Amino acid sequence: MYFSCLAGKPHDEPANRMDRVQRNVGNLRDYSLYRRFSCDGLACCHLYLILHGLTTWEHVSHNRITYLKRYPEDATPFNFGYCKNCLIFCCYCNTQNWEKYVKSFT
Repeated sequence: MYFSCLAGKPHDEPANRMDRVQRNVGNLRDYSLYRRFSCDGLACCHLYLILHGLTTWEHVSHNRITYLKRYPEDATPFNFGYCKNCLIFCCYCNTQNWEKYVKSFT
């Protein structure tokens, strides 16, 4: 490939402008599909966390967090049901008193 470019013969050059446009449209379509699937996957993951009242840290490291050790793997003290979890996430800046969860473990 390198030597054919030096000799003045482009290796993978399209024959005309329409071929180049079609190739770019195909690349753009493929990139858009890839981006759509990755964004949809990320949105589904975050929706799962919101519905279950979890943070990413709580979801990934449930067994290493002291205040979650007494709860089963699928339960947390911050899960108030799907509807209330969505309402809290979307409408309120809800802060929790961590002391009541941590004191019971020390």
